[in-house]
Amino acid sequence: MIDKRRFDDAGTRTVTEDEQIRYTAEPRHKWVLVRKTKAEEKKTSSGIVIPGADFFINPGYQSQLGEIVFVPETVKDLKAGDLVLYTQFAQTFPDLEKLTGDPNLELVRDEEIFVNIKPKQ
Repeated sequence: MIDKRRFDDAGTRTVTEDEQIRYTAEPRHKWVLVRKTKAEEKKTSSGIVIPGADFFINPGYQSQLGEIVFVPETVKDLKAGDLVLYTQFAQTFPDLEKLTGDPNLELVRDEEIFVNIKPKQ
């Protein structure tokens, strides 16, 4: 099947590689699309910056903070916009970044989301 957005009926390419077509990603089954938040950098007393210091200070720390972008209908207890802590071993795909234009998107199984963070009331 020919992608009508990139090729005409004769099969000639109508969109150059330089043009960027952005897509939305909608994971299937129990996969959740999460936008990871930027990790805070720690400084030592002498002013040396340690990127991702939480992992080095506490090697058992294997969670990340992120915002849910898309949740399939099969996952009932989460919704887009929720702030969550999830496993460090989420799936990152270069093609996903190229197609959506967002380098911070990761795919996570709903079982690997540990905490749904909600404001205190």
